[in-house]
Amino acid sequence: MSPTVTQRGGRRPSAALGALVLGALCVTGLGSGADAGTPDAAEELLVKARKTATVESFAGVVEVVWLDDQGVEHVERVGARGADGAFVIGIGARKAVGDENERFTNSGDEHTRWKGHGGTRAPRPGDSWDLEIAGRRHVAGRSATVVVARGDDGLVRARFAIDRETGQLLRRAVLDEQGDVVRVMRFVSIITGGVDAPPPAMPGDGFDDTPVAIETLPSGFVSRADAGSGYRLLGQYLQPDGAVQLYYSDGLFTASVFQRSGRLDWDALPPGTPAAIDGVRARSYSMPTGTLVVWSDRDVVLTAVGDGPPDAVIGIVAEMSGNPSDDQSWFDDVTDFVFGPFDWE
Repeated sequence: MSPTVTQRGGRRPSAALGALVLGALCVTGLGSGADAGTPDAAEELLVKARKTATVESFAGVVEVVWLDDQGVEHVERVGARGADGAFVIGIGARKAVGDENERFTNSGDEHTRWKGHGGTRAPRPGDSWDLEIAGRRHVAGRSATVVVARGDDGLVRARFAIDRETGQLLRRAVLDEQGDVVRVMRFVSIITGGVDAPPPAMPGDGFDDTPVAIETLPSGFVSRADAGSGYRLLGQYLQPDGAVQLYYSDGLFTASVFQRSGRLDWDALPPGTPAAIDGVRARSYSMPTGTLVVWSDRDVVLTAVGDGPPDAVIGIVAEMSGNPSDDQSWFDDVTDFVFGPFDWE
């Protein structure tokens, strides 16, 4: 599914990353089948685990552990429940809600809603990653099968723990290119089946200015059918204020590249982590739900956000040129949303 995004309150649209990542932990699927230990079996477990929950209800607590740009570890916990294909994570003014192919998230006064529109089929998980079943572990008191994803260099870049009974994705860990874990999302407690609660309800409408799926980008903007290491373009959208969003997937992770005409004020940005990528000046930020990268090219500002390994998201920069995002206010919008329900302070 390719999401489009709208946001209330007159502010510019922002990346739909937070709830996408959260939603990955709120899918169920029946995950046994092919011979254990084979790449096909590993991929099948992941494919089924990503499907929308249509059978199992659940309720529990999700914990997110991540390292910021200074290497400091942070931990946040939020409640989660799901039934009849719908889920909600968080509570009150900071939550993510999903119902089939529709998503809603809010963080304080910021509200964002988007809906999938089909289009190009996403790659299979094994298209860009070497997958294998790597034993078992217990997560939230449940027995889980562990699937690891390796890059071309043979290093493990992600680990997934899938409930052996229900197929629920219970834990996901993302590793950097040194093999260090930089982000973990997992259930610390979960009850599945027979949860006595109505399905989460999608908040009411009230969102104007819906982005439009487009085949051709406006002059000055650039699209790539493939970007980084295995990311495939699934959709491109024109925002009401003239910004462009490109939505990518590599089969396991997703990323969006936002483009906007303008000049980037480097001094106005938070410190982050400076990076020079193929001669392009960029700055990256580590957040609870993924990595954000900002750079500029030919009077265009670009913002990439993705939930994969940091270097995979940063690698998109090397293949994109002349894309926009705007100025500090645009960066603020994206950052505010990406922190989403985890911005509790």
